[in-house]
Amino acid sequence: MSVTTIATGAPQRGHDDESIGYFYSLPITSSTIPTDAFTAPTGTPIDGGFVGDEGPTLTCELDSETKKDWNLDPVIQVLQGADATLEIPVFGWNEEQAGVIYGADSVVETTNGFKVAWAGELSERRFWFLELAGVNGNGRLIVDGQVKNPGSVQFNKGDALTHTVTLQLFKNSKFKDAKSRSSFFVWYDETKPVTP
Repeated sequence: MSVTTIATGAPQRGHDDESIGYFYSLPITSSTIPTDAFTAPTGTPIDGGFVGDEGPTLTCELDSETKKDWNLDPVIQVLQGADATLEIPVFGWNEEQAGVIYGADSVVETTNGFKVAWAGELSERRFWFLELAGVNGNGRLIVDGQVKNPGSVQFNKGDALTHTVTLQLFKNSKFKDAKSRSSFFVWYDETKPVTP
């Protein structure tokens, strides 16, 4: 094993530097998901804002039960279920981002901007993309998720408004494992193709 195989959690700019940052989302119903780390997805993306320096956290958890034999020795783990979440510290704010986090009906356009009036609704389920600087140059994490918790917003004088968004991830048939099973996410880490 070489030290060059040690990945860093570095971000990479999206494919459209004018509108897409390190983190963006697309509607599930009108988007084609790329099968590599280089091809831009179809659809109109909503930029998620800047990601805080601590970076996103992908959490995968198994719910299992330890079975014991007659002698009360543990002999096997039995899987009860699995769960995955993605937590993203975000700063930066516009009307579209607020609608993605709090739900479209929670954001109302005003004469001079917009207002957020959250009544406790869930936002829509979407595809979420993180562009990564992979070990070999390019990486991309794609999840099917819904805002599980809009999170807390920190109002601190002299600091950027920040909120940590937690996404509940769902298995999607577009994400396949080695046995062609639906998966919670797909994470590409690929060398950029060489153009002759």
